[in-house]
Amino acid sequence: MIKNVNKYLQTVSLGLAIIVFVFSTETLFAELKLHIEVPVSGLHTRSKTIDIVGTISDPSIAQVKVILDGATIGETNLQCRNGRFETQKELGSGKTVVSVFAKDRAGNQTESGVVVFRDCTVNTVLGSNTAYVNADEEQLLNPTQLISNRSMVPLRDYCQFFGAQLTWEASARKLTLTLGRRKTQFQIGSSKAIVDGKSAAVDPVSQIIFGSTYVPARFFAQAIGGGVGWHKESKTLSVSVP
Repeated sequence: MIKNVNKYLQTVSLGLAIIVFVFSTETLFAELKLHIEVPVSGLHTRSKTIDIVGTISDPSIAQVKVILDGATIGETNLQCRNGRFETQKELGSGKTVVSVFAKDRAGNQTESGVVVFRDCTVNTVLGSNTAYVNADEEQLLNPTQLISNRSMVPLRDYCQFFGAQLTWEASARKLTLTLGRRKTQFQIGSSKAIVDGKSAAVDPVSQIIFGSTYVPARFFAQAIGGGVGWHKESKTLSVSVP
């Protein structure tokens, strides 16, 4: 009787071991899947920020890596909870690729990506301190100007509107404008510049007016990868990306 019981227990133990092994093997070799729910690829938005929300098939994964490349550059490790992750990021104007990477304990890796576009249009009447950024009213520190029959815009204000970064080297009177991977460098009073690694003309030259740096609207648009429009009847200047 005792032998039969021991044999039965051994059989049960072996069965449980097999079940655990099969379950562990299925988990080990299960395909790791990652899905970005928000945003959808190809999205065009006028918002300065964007939500990134998604799921990962393995709920034990503690974090994923989020990389932004294009008009916005950034990398961050994002915590996951029960197979979900979410965050909010600022967007520069233009195209940005959002990529999410994950790796499980077995070393399996997966990734997913989407492309998003932040559209931005700034309209202002020459000589006015009021600008309309995607129809939202904003105030310029100094108004747009007409110099040598060319539209000139206050550089710092316009950089803020489009999400570009601006640095100033006082000793060389040199400015660097950066929007994601696009970089523009030029000096106050110079007719030459480097835009995205290529030589470009600045006509008329950049200058300081009322304590603010002004550049030609067309040159600024080139620096951010955008375009310029002019409405003759209303004397309205339009700068937009894309």
